[in-house]
Amino acid sequence: MDDEVPLVSLLVATIGRPNELRRLFDSLVNQVCGQFEVILVDQSRASNTVKLLAREFSERLNITYLRDEGTGLSRARNLALSQAKGSHLGFPDDDCWYGPDVIAGVLERFADAPGTGIVSGLYTEPGKFNPAFASSGGPLSLWNVFDRACSVGLFLDRKSLHGCSVFFDERIGAGTSWPVAEEIDLVMRLLRADVSGSFDPTLVVYHAIARDKSRSMEEFVATRQAFWYVVAKNYPFPLNVLRFMRGIAGVVLNRSPYGLRCSFGALVSGVRAGMRQRERKRVSE
Repeated sequence: MDDEVPLVSLLVATIGRPNELRRLFDSLVNQVCGQFEVILVDQSRASNTVKLLAREFSERLNITYLRDEGTGLSRARNLALSQAKGSHLGFPDDDCWYGPDVIAGVLERFADAPGTGIVSGLYTEPGKFNPAFASSGGPLSLWNVFDRACSVGLFLDRKSLHGCSVFFDERIGAGTSWPVAEEIDLVMRLLRADVSGSFDPTLVVYHAIARDKSRSMEEFVATRQAFWYVVAKNYPFPLNVLRFMRGIAGVVLNRSPYGLRCSFGALVSGVRAGMRQRERKRVSE
């Protein structure tokens, strides 16, 4: 592969999904813009399949393969970040895939809006719109980020981050007890540091739409705790009070299948954890 410095570093974590990873790699081979690298973190157990796949594609893609004996998506992404050389960052999952103009389109969007540090798109299946996302684009804010940011559609311009560190909170994300919202936490931290961001629903990454809404009580509680942890950790006063009031109203009006007590308990425990983490950070500073 060409030794020139890549424009984009794509950070990919995987655990034993070679078929999905092959689809992603095939889509990257077909990118109109080829100035990117792939930092692949393999947390698979007792298998060299992913390593062999990376070797197979190394003739056509600039791949750095990293083996990680730990677990957790946030941990893997932080390891990949330590090796990333690109001026821009992207975070594709191993089971997503790109249309041929995604990387070129991302770079074009950043070029058209100098000073923008965050460009967020959405994920969906080919030919469909994912109703989990807002249908109109615009600036990102702490208030609207929840239906305008996803990790696979998230891209950062390092030079426009005002020196902010890019890292994922390893308490949350797939592979932890709170398996969601790690990308929302990152975006919120950047927005709080006055990094400019925008949401563009025409920037599309392909990924299966989640349709199975049936979750166990444990899964429901874990996702709600993670959500409120991130809110409490990142929302300043008085936005945090308004968000908590809105959340309490939502708990009362939108009854979960597991009851009011379950929903309210998840809210309270998540908020407490987020406030404790916020206080730890304040003291350390």
